[in-house]
Amino acid sequence: MAGARTLVVVPMLKDNVLVGAIAIYRQEVQAFTDKQIALLQNFAAQAVIAIENTRLLNELRARTSELELANTAKSRFLAMASHDLRQPLHALGLFIAQLRIPLKTRERAKTIERVHAAVGEMNEMFNSLLDISKLDAGVLAPKIVDFSIARLLQKNRDDIRSGGTRERLASTGHPK
Repeated sequence: MAGARTLVVVPMLKDNVLVGAIAIYRQEVQAFTDKQIALLQNFAAQAVIAIENTRLLNELRARTSELELANTAKSRFLAMASHDLRQPLHALGLFIAQLRIPLKTRERAKTIERVHAAVGEMNEMFNSLLDISKLDAGVLAPKIVDFSIARLLQKNRDDIRSGGTRERLASTGHPK
């Protein structure tokens, strides 16, 4: 504003908080008319609205992106849950088909145990899904606790070593 001889500055206010200012000047000494000042004030008010609209639009885009990510994650989760539920369900179908043919008492008892195990796995999965839906609905509050990851890994290792996982996979027709 070098050489400015006449200057008018209009504040840009949002909720009575200064967010900027608009200044115009002349290089000669000459007062600005009331109409010119009113026009500048109107322009400042419109600029504040435009700035706020831009901020709101950016916020809306960020939230939309978050919602899209959450929706994608939920879709992936449902696809995985569906896949996981189909495995014991498929196994049940195989076991029921096996029970329709004549079996020795021992084979029949083992097949019934497998049916019971598959039903138990499905119940556990459905209970987990129900808990997740309760968490999602805010009905159930999460209880965050520390736990030993080493113990969890040891349990998985023990299951694998005992053949429990291999036996379950073999009983459902899946490769080892």
